[in-house]
Parts: sequence; C-alpha cells; structure tokens
Amino acid sequence: MRSGIHTLLLSLGLRLGFGLGLGLVLVSVLGLGAGCKGDDGPRSAFLLIVQFDPAGYDIDQLHLVAYPQDDATDIVTDILPPEPGMILESSPVTAVILIPKRWIGRSVFVSVAATLDGGEVVASGSSVAIPEADLVKEVTVSLQLGAPDCGNSIIEAGEECDASTLAGRTCEALTGLAEGTLSCRADCTFDLSYCNDCGNGALEGLEQCDGAALNGETCATRGFEAGLLSCDEQCDFDTTNCTGGCGNGTLEFGETCDGPELGDQTCLTASGLPDGVLTCTPDCRLDGSACSSCGNGTREGTEECDGVAFGGLTCTELGHPPGDLTCTTACTVDTSSCGVGCGNGVAEPGESCDGDDFGTQTCLTATGQAQGGLACTSDCHLDVSDCRQCGDGVVEGAEECDGANFVGQTCADFGLTFGVLVCTAACTVDTSGCGVGCGNGIRELGESCDGSDLGGQTCLTAVGRTEGTLGCTTGCDLDVSGCHTCGDSIIEGPEACDDGAFGFETCLSLTGKPDGQLVCGAECTVDFSDCSLCSDGAAEGAEVCDGSDLGGASCTSLGHTGGVLACDVGCDFNDTGCYDCGNGICEGAAGETAASCPSDCGWIDIGAGGQHSCGLRGDGSIWCWGANSSGQLGDGSSAWSTIPVQAQGSGFVSVSVGTEHNCATKADGSLWCWGDNGQGRLGDGSTTDLDVPTRILGIPKVTVVSAGWQHTCAVSSATAVYCWGRGGGGRLGNGSASDQHVPTLIPSFLGLVQVAAGQVHSCAVSSTGQVYCWGEGGDGQLGDGGWSNSSLPVKTALSEFVTQVTTGGWHSCALSDLGNAYCWGYNSDGRLGNGTTTTFNTPQAVASLTGLSDLSAGREHSCAVDLVGRAWCWGEGDTGRIGDGFATDRLFPVEVVGLTNAAQISASTNEVVEGHTCAVTTTGEAWCWGDNSSDQLGDGSATDQWVPVPVN
Repeated sequence: MRSGIHTLLLSLGLRLGFGLGLGLVLVSVLGLGAGCKGDDGPRSAFLLIVQFDPAGYDIDQLHLVAYPQDDATDIVTDILPPEPGMILESSPVTAVILIPKRWIGRSVFVSVAATLDGGEVVASGSSVAIPEADLVKEVTVSLQLGAPDCGNSIIEAGEECDASTLAGRTCEALTGLAEGTLSCRADCTFDLSYCNDCGNGALEGLEQCDGAALNGETCATRGFEAGLLSCDEQCDFDTTNCTGGCGNGTLEFGETCDGPELGDQTCLTASGLPDGVLTCTPDCRLDGSACSSCGNGTREGTEECDGVAFGGLTCTELGHPPGDLTCTTACTVDTSSCGVGCGNGVAEPGESCDGDDFGTQTCLTATGQAQGGLACTSDCHLDVSDCRQCGDGVVEGAEECDGANFVGQTCADFGLTFGVLVCTAACTVDTSGCGVGCGNGIRELGESCDGSDLGGQTCLTAVGRTEGTLGCTTGCDLDVSGCHTCGDSIIEGPEACDDGAFGFETCLSLTGKPDGQLVCGAECTVDFSDCSLCSDGAAEGAEVCDGSDLGGASCTSLGHTGGVLACDVGCDFNDTGCYDCGNGICEGAAGETAASCPSDCGWIDIGAGGQHSCGLRGDGSIWCWGANSSGQLGDGSSAWSTIPVQAQGSGFVSVSVGTEHNCATKADGSLWCWGDNGQGRLGDGSTTDLDVPTRILGIPKVTVVSAGWQHTCAVSSATAVYCWGRGGGGRLGNGSASDQHVPTLIPSFLGLVQVAAGQVHSCAVSSTGQVYCWGEGGDGQLGDGGWSNSSLPVKTALSEFVTQVTTGGWHSCALSDLGNAYCWGYNSDGRLGNGTTTTFNTPQAVASLTGLSDLSAGREHSCAVDLVGRAWCWGEGDTGRIGDGFATDRLFPVEVVGLTNAAQISASTNEVVEGHTCAVTTTGEAWCWGDNSSDQLGDGSATDQWVPVPVN
C-alpha cells in the first residue's frame, strides 16, 4: 500500500437529476426497503453519496454513522460493501440511508470510517440540518486517508473524541449531569471530571462542596479558628463566616490583608501613592508606610529624597565635606556635588571658594559691584555681604548711605531736630546740614509744630476728632490731649464718658451704689440716675428681679418648656437653668430628661443587628454598642463597647441596622452608611470597610433605607427602589444575580413607600398597600405561592391593605392598616406565629394578635408592639430573645415581661451567635434582651438577659 494523504468526498443530498430509478436501486442494495411506515416512513430520505478515487488503495469497508447532535443514542449505521468483498481502487462508491421522520428540523452528525487493505483506519464527520420538507439537504465531508492522528481535530476509528471535536456529545448525554464542561483528553478519550450538577447536594466532578455536602471540611480544616463553613452557589467553599485566621496567609472575613495576600491592593489603590511596597501588619491590616510617589516633591516611604526635599540631610551629615546634595529621578541622594576638601585653602570641584582661594571670582564678577571684598564661609560658599557700588543709589555692604538713599534716616536719628542729611562720595552720612531750633515759634524741618505755629493742623486733621483744641508740646510735637469726639464710644480729652464707655467707672465707684447702670449724656457727662442697690432681696426700679424675688416670672412665662429660673447678680433673669423641649438639643444640665422631653433626650428609634445594636436619639445623634470588628459602631475605632458610644455626625432622622453594617438618613434626604463593606453593601463603589458614617451618592433624596445581611435597599423621593451589595439569588431585584457596589435602580418599579432588606431576599410596600418581594424563594419567603427564586419583584398573595413589611432570615411579615400581622416562609421554630412549624409560601395570620402598631422579623424569631404599648415575640427562644424569662421556642406570640409603653421593636438578624431583641418606649427609654456575648445589649455587661434590661 502506498503512503500519502488522499481525500474522500461525501456529498449528502438527493439530486433530482439522479431520477427515481437510482434511488430505488440504492435503497434495495442497502436492504432498507421502500415500504417503511409510521414515524420512520419514507417521508424524508437522507442520501449519502460516496465518491472516492482510491488512487492505488484497496478499501475493505466503509462504515457510515448518522445521529442527531442532541441525542447521540439515536443512531443509524450502514457498512459498505454489504456483502464480503473489496472496494477496488478503481471502483466508485455510492450509498443511501433513510433517516427517521423524528429527525426533521434537527442538526444531524454524519461520520465515515474506512478500513484500508493495510489495516489502517481513519474517520471524519460533519453536521447537517435536516429541513422540514421532502427534499434532502446536501453536505460535503472530506476524509483524509492515513494513520489515525490523535490531536488533528478529526474523530478517527478508535477515538471517542479529538481535541475540540466531541461528536456532539455532552456531560448530560454521557453522565446525566447537567452542568460542567465535557472535554477531550490527550489520548482522545472523554474527560468527565468537569461534569457536575451544582445544587443537587452531591459532590461531583471538581466541586469543592454541594449544599450541605462539605466533604468533611470545616472552618478549622480551612485554616481558621472557629466559625461556620458553608457552600456558595458555584459549589465553592464560602469562608465568610469563619473567624480567627489572621496569620495564615489567606485573606478572610474581617481581614484587609493576611501575610503576602493583599486582596489585589497596591500602594496606589490603598494610599494613592504609586511607588514603594504595600505590606500587611501582624493584625492583618494594610501598612502603607513604605509607599511613596517619586517626583511629587514630598519625601515619603523609603525615599531618600524627592526633588528638593532631603528631610534635613546635608553633605556633612552623610560624611562628606560641605557642598550641595542633589536628588536622582529614583529619589536617591546624589553626593557628587559635596566638597572633597573644604578648609584646605584650595577651591576644588563642588566648592565656590576655600579660605582665600576664590578662583577668578571678584565682587564684580560675583555680584556686578566693583567695590568691597569677597569672603569665604566655613562651608566653602562665597560671602558677598561686603560687595558694593557707591553711587548706584543702593545702600550695600559697609555703606551708610548712597546718593539720596539714607535707609529712612533723618537728622532726628542723629539727635538733631531739623535740617537735611548729606551723603558723601564715600557713601558715609554727613550731618552738617542739620540743626536745633525748637521753641523759636517757627515750625522748621523736623518739627510738627512750634509754639502756636501748628502748620494749619486741627484736631480733625491731626487725629480725626471733631471737637476740642489742638496744642503744641515744648518738644515741638502736636498735643492732642484736648481733642475729642463725643458719641464715638471712645473716652477722649475732657470727656467723662462716651456713649456706653465709662472707662473703669461704675455706679459703685461714682455713687457707692453697686447696682444699676451709668448713663452717658449728650455732652459726654455721666448720668447717675439709674444706679441702685441690687441684692437687697426686692425687685425695684429698673430691676426685673432681686435675689429670690423674680417678680412672678418663671421659665415657662419666659417661653421655655421648663426648668429653674434664677436672678443674676445684676438683678437680671438668668435662664441658663431653663430648657426648651423640641429644639433638638438635649439640655440635660438644665434638667431636661428622656421622661420630660423624649423628643430631645430620649431614644426614638432602635435596631438590633448581628452582634451589635444602634439607636437614634431625639437630638439627631446615633449611638451604637457591641461588636466593632468592621467599624460598625461608627466612632472611628475598632473597639467593642458594652455601653452606647456616639457615631460621628449629627442631624440624623432615621437609622437602619444590618448584620454588620448600618445606614442612616438626614432631613435633607442624604444617605450615610458605615461598617462592613463586603460585596459593596455600603454603596460607595468599593469593598473597603468604613468606621464612620460616610455619605453615599447616587440616589435622589432618600426617604427610607434598610440594611440587610449583605445587601442594602432604599426608596427615593420619586418612590423608586435602589438596591446594592450581594446579588446572589436575585436579592437586588434588578434582573440579575451579580453583586453591585453602587446603588442600582430596580427598573420599571415605582410607587413604593417602604422597603425591607432581609438575609437572602427583599420586600417593599406600594402606596396602594400591595406587597412585592424578590430574591431567594426556596422557603416560600416571597409569598407568591411558589418556591422559586425571582430576580425581579413578584406580588405577594395578601389581600389586606399593608402599611409595613419586614424581612428576616428566610421569612417575611407584614402589618395591615387594620392592625393585623401576617407572616410566611420558613417556620421550623414557629417564627411565623401561627401555632405550627410548617413552612408556608403564602401569608398566614399571626395567631391571637390584633391592634398592632409595629412589627419586626429577625433571623429566627419575630416581634410586634400593640397600640396599648405591650410587646410580643414568638419563634426561636435560645438565650432568652423572646423576653418572657425562658429560653424556649414559642409557636404563638407571648408577652414580653416588664415592658410597658413600647413604641418600636427590632428583632436581630444575627447569624454568628444567638439572637437578641431591642425596643424603645413612648417615654424615650431603650431596652434590650437575649444574647449578650458580644456586648450587644448595651447594659454594661456581657451577660445574657432573658427579660428586658435598660440600655445605659
């Protein structure tokens, strides 16, 4: 058999020119018959015409295979010749295959294998779409003869696949696993290791985990100290809730870096400086001290210098003789210009002079001044202070004057009263033109006046005073002591007072009466008529009070809300002991308290987060307490606190507390967020934690904000909803599952007045009282009657007019305008409050509660407040979060012990430790109960409380 590469052309299609006779003969030869019926009848035929010039090859057999690409198990095959024999090198080959009717409209894969006389086998294939007609599509396939070649992208005999050619096979067709990627190994066999079905709870392919199947892994085996390992939606390990791994070289929850792992941060992104090396501190925080920006003129990081900034370095400090340092473009010090021998009397490179050696320099060449002499400083620099040019009008060097330039000196500077100084040709002062003439009654040069000769000056021209008499001293200076202007509030000349100015005089000093006020008359004389004796205990005359005699006045009569009015030592009212309720200032020093004025001093809003809590006071300040590992207390630190600490900022009108982050609004509609910024949940465009409230842009005037687990939602003044942060499960409502680092509008969804961001889903209330939810729905938490996720809002099946919706871990609750509560979703611990542990995908009425005014869904329990101020809770009872004195789950609502006048309540969203609950009363008090392992109750301790305790 000769070697070489030849081409076998396969043409697919029945050409009308062949005629009916040829078609019947070919069918007969193949043994397929012409009388097929039913689904496999002869409505459509697939004619495979094989035309081959053997060119010296004898072919034992041709093996033809055809099947749909979407079902490789539905195969039609044929072998030529049908009887034992050989296709000789000069014999043309033609074959026909009738395909099933069910293949019409599908893409069909055709392959051919040829067995040569030398035993070599090759194969090739091509795809063709079968039309919905009785005519047959044509296709041409090239077949190369030669030894099988794995890697040539042609499937040949003995090969399952070849490179990217997979013969139409898929993961699902070969393994039943719907996800992953089928590939071909180097030996042309199928590689099934990437096939899987993420989400079915079974470990397959290259999955790290699948649902609850973690392959025996824990936070500890992944290098952490504690926490709960979980599996994300891509079947990769999620270590978000693992803790204590600082120092293991892996970037984890709560860390900005770990060893060499900097989280893609650089000097430029972390500090704005492009040069230098960013490092990580032992407590897993970024260290930018070695970062710099060479060329900005500021010496930073490891830079030796930058431009002209040498940080105080000199040639001498670097061990070189005096000279000038220079800075290279790499910000390193160049000492090449430092002197090499300053002080040896020889001017060398880098020296301007040395001792008496000035090179060729003179005063003239150095300064352009021909007189005087050069000197040399101890650091070999020229001293030109004695260089001068007498006659140039500039006083220089040892010159006393130059021309008419006397540097401001006059005859008076030389003890003479009049005359003109003269400058000599040697630039020295000549005083021969000065003299003394004061007292001769003639005002001469250097005199302001002489006797009665005032030179036309008056009080007005001399000092700007309109009254009185100007005089002249014996020293020939003007005497203005008799000048004054009555009414300018300045005591001048003969005035005893002027307007409100009395010098140091008082009623007491002038009349012996300590009280009252002096009055200045029109002629700047003192009027004593208002002077009196204050402190005799009787309010009289111009006195409004005297001691305890307040004349019947009080704080309230003066327009204040309350407090204690006093009388000062001047017999005037002292209202510093009064307070004004409602002015937004808690005037505690004046006696204003939360009880007397809740709107100023009391708590008006509260939120129970994950391991921390925050509350809003009537004066617009926000206070937080508990865990602070992500800066969620907002005070600029990372220190935890058992009592409330004030977050930075003022003027807030609402606060929403998430699991590890918070958001608040101000009266101008501005939005402020702080704390953990994983997945971009703060909305500032980054994933960097913020430890103080920071303004978030992108929403036109926020009216409502809700901080959830790892995402946040808000309503604008235009009744549109924006969400940002983690997008898994569609919880952002914008039609995708992608994370968003800035507020992102939910499209075509207006008319919303309230929104609630939960753990894995979100809900909102429209102005028409309808509830809409989106995100994960596998536990029925969307309330639409289904169990599916939705990345766009779906309407909840609730008929009553809803005024408030709240979202927890995997359940939701709503409050109607009739004061009724409804809950739906996951219910393993009774968190729906309907007496069962059955999960529901439609709203269910909370048993036995009516007349409600507030509602809150936590991660595993729920709470409400009724119109008479009673608080109720139900669901998971661990650590006493229900508040009835027990740690027992409650399937029905139970009343919280010892809490009266409740106005608002919040059930925590915690997923790291057990939960807690907080509430505020109508009298401005704050109470919390439940788990306190992270100081989240704010009572100054870390002890769990099974009944409410006051927040300090």
